[in-house]
Amino acid sequence: MPTITATSMFDRNRTVEIDPYGLNPLLEDYRGVNPLLVDIATRQNGEPPKMFLSGLADLPEFTASGLPPTSLLRLPFGVRHAAAAEPNLARAQHLFEQYADWPGAIVDHQGLRDAIARFTSWLTRLPAQPAPNDEETWDAIFGASGTQRPGPQNNIGYRR
Repeated sequence: MPTITATSMFDRNRTVEIDPYGLNPLLEDYRGVNPLLVDIATRQNGEPPKMFLSGLADLPEFTASGLPPTSLLRLPFGVRHAAAAEPNLARAQHLFEQYADWPGAIVDHQGLRDAIARFTSWLTRLPAQPAPNDEETWDAIFGASGTQRPGPQNNIGYRR
């Protein structure tokens, strides 16, 4: 797989080494920017999102033009969403002819922007904190259940 040096999709001031024809170049991109954050996000949030199907698949189930989804792997990742969504077969073929041998090509498309946003969200999502149950709330306010604490003392001096 050929790797290229490209400007990061996440930090325009950084260059990263990626395989633009790989399954998830966004992961390689951010790993080049901040590998520690990728490792932390993987531990806290699970596997990173993929490029298609709301982050669940490397490729779409089908393309609008009828091209086999696996053919998208011949395009750099920055063009795949545009090619997958192109309903006209001739225009989809034109994308292949124009960009297949241009590893750094990026065609602005909402699908690509969504994939980048999903990846950014995955990186910055905080782990879910379980909601406290009633006993935990009680213990937080009044102390551990079952422990006897002395009640308030009457030291005013009332007499009967």
